[in-house]
Amino acid sequence: MKGTGVHATKEELAELEKLADAAENTPAITMASNQQDFASVMWERVEKATHACALEHGLPEIDGYYGVYLDDGEFVTV
Repeated sequence: MKGTGVHATKEELAELEKLADAAENTPAITMASNQQDFASVMWERVEKATHACALEHGLPEIDGYYGVYLDDGEFVTV
């Protein structure tokens, strides 16, 4: 991972942690074979929310998604 030097606020980080906790506790089941499982949908929400937050802090658009270190809130890329 490569740090960006840009950090989420404590409030943003708390919201992202809530989303991650919900995703972590979502079962990996699906109702139909042509659908994504529930856990994957929830993790995608976490990825998109983290990426959107990073962009709001002025980071440039990238291929894929930004991540965030939960210990200090720094946005990261691969």
